[in-house]
Amino acid sequence: MFVKSRKLLIAVPAFLVVAGTFALVRVNTEKETSENENPDVVEEQVKVPVRVALPEEIRGLYWTANTASLPVRRGQLLEFMKDAGFNSVVIDVKFDNGELGFTPIDPALAMHASDSQGIKDLDALLEQLGNEGVYRIARVAVFRDSYFAQANPSIAIARA
Repeated sequence: MFVKSRKLLIAVPAFLVVAGTFALVRVNTEKETSENENPDVVEEQVKVPVRVALPEEIRGLYWTANTASLPVRRGQLLEFMKDAGFNSVVIDVKFDNGELGFTPIDPALAMHASDSQGIKDLDALLEQLGNEGVYRIARVAVFRDSYFAQANPSIAIARA
């Protein structure tokens, strides 16, 4: 009896997972076909970012947001990287104090942007690095965020 109930405990959840998967696939397939059937819908052209494959050996530089915000300095560093055989860049996109290291497109995030050190043209920078074949890595400081701690004191980590 115990063996049968144990098999049942395994079989029922497995069946539910498989049935749920087929149901989701069917719903998604129906959505795609109904969207494609309407000729009046004008599709937006979405800019696809340049994909750079993960290098076997990562050899990179760390750029602060201040460094990345200066086009002349970026050019100098890219030349240096080519000459030295570097293939990756780590860029600050969020500082230790919680400020963003770039100018965000979303107005709701604008109040968190750095006034002085932010990268004004992050999309252009990422596109330039991608076109150069540079693997891009974002540095996001997580646990040291004074903005978040002030806005959410009940869940912020604090000293006792």
